[in-house]
Amino acid sequence: MIRTRQPMRLGMLALVVSACLSVGECWASGATFEITAPGSNLRAVVGEFDVPRFTAQVKVGQVITLVSQGKILPRGAAPQPSAGEAGTWIFDDEKLEIDATEGKFDKTQIAITLKAVQPGETRVRFVGKILGYPHKFDVNLIVTK
Repeated sequence: MIRTRQPMRLGMLALVVSACLSVGECWASGATFEITAPGSNLRAVVGEFDVPRFTAQVKVGQVITLVSQGKILPRGAAPQPSAGEAGTWIFDDEKLEIDATEGKFDKTQIAITLKAVQPGETRVRFVGKILGYPHKFDVNLIVTK
């Protein structure tokens, strides 16, 4: 008599598939963050960089709100918002200061509002983690008088 473990393997596969369908994130082929600055002139810098770069221009005394939103990239479907595991904005506190963040942001977004206090060029970096994927993004702010 030939014995097979095929039914047991199929049962385990069905269990894994049903668990993934309930979670939804198992079908993701990747995850990232989307960086935006509502009401600002944020632009992506085109080029070959280790860290994706953006640029924006503000005047001294002006505020800019930077928002990172977690995105799950499912296979064959549009990106879907998702909360990241961790995330923070890092900036030079001699050239920028934190201002009160206004607006409606949900749990998938990490926002910071910065006020420019000194002219010059400065970098704001977002460091985050989503679905185990670490990400970094740089925003070069050009502060004018």
